[in-house]
Amino acid sequence: MNEMDELALEELEQKRKNTYRNIKLFGFISILASALAFIAYMSDKTALWIGLASLGLASSVILAYLYNTIEKEIADKIYQPIFRELNLEFEYQKNLDLEEVLSSGLFEKPDEYNSDGLIKGVFLDFPFKASNISLWEVREERDSEGNTRTVRHLIFSGRLYIIDTPFNKKKIIITSGYHNLPSTEGMQKTKLESGEFNKLFRVFAEDQVEVRKVLTPNVMERFIDLRKRVGKFHVSIIENKVYVAIEKRKIKIKINKPVKEIIEHAKHLAEIEIESVSSLINTLKMQEEKIKRGLF
Repeated sequence: MNEMDELALEELEQKRKNTYRNIKLFGFISILASALAFIAYMSDKTALWIGLASLGLASSVILAYLYNTIEKEIADKIYQPIFRELNLEFEYQKNLDLEEVLSSGLFEKPDEYNSDGLIKGVFLDFPFKASNISLWEVREERDSEGNTRTVRHLIFSGRLYIIDTPFNKKKIIITSGYHNLPSTEGMQKTKLESGEFNKLFRVFAEDQVEVRKVLTPNVMERFIDLRKRVGKFHVSIIENKVYVAIEKRKIKIKINKPVKEIIEHAKHLAEIEIESVSSLINTLKMQEEKIKRGLF
């Protein structure tokens, strides 16, 4: 880092320390006020427990604000240089819109959607973009006494990559573990030769001949390796686009850690994920070249 970078880092670290100190303070106040409010409530001291409960609630709101503010500031300042080192662009304020996400064929339409942080770059001359995404279903549930409550069910949380390729494929979907898909009308479930692959993934395809040309033993082995390396992920190949959705890979910023440690941890996770997705795309590219040469 140059001198200015070091100064900026020191300033950010000092801000993190001050904010973390305040977070611990308001966290303590929130817990203490909530505990005293409960005691006051049990003692039938209405005015006191209402005041203490209000104090606890206010402290919780301040706590959330402090945490979200410092997390955003750290992310905004560290991710751009991290991804720049990996020859990628990063913009914290930009994201993937819901229409792009649903075009993957991997997710049911959610009631609530959130996306933050847009990464742009190139895999093997193939341009891509990626973002953290979260999708929820919201529904009313009724208990045995007839009371209703609103419940949010998480559909997916993680990072979605959208890669533009020269491929031209009929729809193929590969899901890892249990994952609800939107309609698979016009597609058939495919069982392949690898028993280990079939245990880890479900495959649906519009063309059963084409999917077997794509998912050869070598390609299936790459999927298995990636599953072990990054956890659950889902892939769809639709015409010239490849979508890779990796579950719960949002890089968590732990504000109780020094900024330098946060940067190193974030960089390590980013490198693993980028290299893993790149290797998968490279495997699919080599397989496509074999298909074009008539080897399959």
